Amino acid sequence: MNKSVQERLGCDIRKITIMPSVSSELVSSHQNNNDDVFNIISVGRFVVLKGFDITIEAFNLFYEGLNSQNKKKVHLTLVGDGPENNKLREIIEKYGLEKKITIIEWIERKKLQLLYKESNLFLFPSHEGAGMVVSEALSHGLPVVCFDNCGPGEFVTFECGLVVPYGSYNDTIVHFSKHLNTLFVDKELYNRMSKASKKRFVDYFDWDKKGENLKKIYENI
Repeated sequence: MNKSVQERLGCDIRKITIMPSVSSELVSSHQNNNDDVFNIISVGRFVVLKGFDITIEAFNLFYEGLNSQNKKKVHLTLVGDGPENNKLREIIEKYGLEKKITIIEWIERKKLQLLYKESNLFLFPSHEGAGMVVSEALSHGLPVVCFDNCGPGEFVTFECGLVVPYGSYNDTIVHFSKHLNTLFVDKELYNRMSKASKKRFVDYFDWDKKGENLKKIYENI
């Protein structure tokens, strides 16, 4: 499902196909064209592996670097629940960001789709080797900011997302923060990545496309 499997097993690269283990259905186009808001969203279980503490820390650093007018435009929504819930809320309170960061512990899937449509960017500093929510975000035309790893980092390309290399904790937060600022400030880059995100999903993660690719693999065998 990613290049690390091939490397770990020592498989002949000429005899394998790398196909992510996640997929999703095609949804309507991204519709948030309001220049007065910049909604960042992150979705997943609140566990250490997902890196939601980095999400909040990076957002805070990004937020503190904005002028008063731009601070009014940005908002972060976390959708999920888990053992890290209280810790995340404590970080939010420490920075006084209760009005700028919303935690939604449970939501119906239809309402989650609406949240995606109202968002501008998907922030996902997860260490996992997959990430269904990344494909969902791409299906809505959301550029993705994530780690440069064998999970979400392989799902995105330089055309539809920005990645952060592994480093120290503080350096990581700085890198994520800078990427947020880049996509907030550079509207041309943002719009280009938004279109590319949708295309990336259609070419790589749509269920029908995955079926076509599996059919070709079986035929070749």
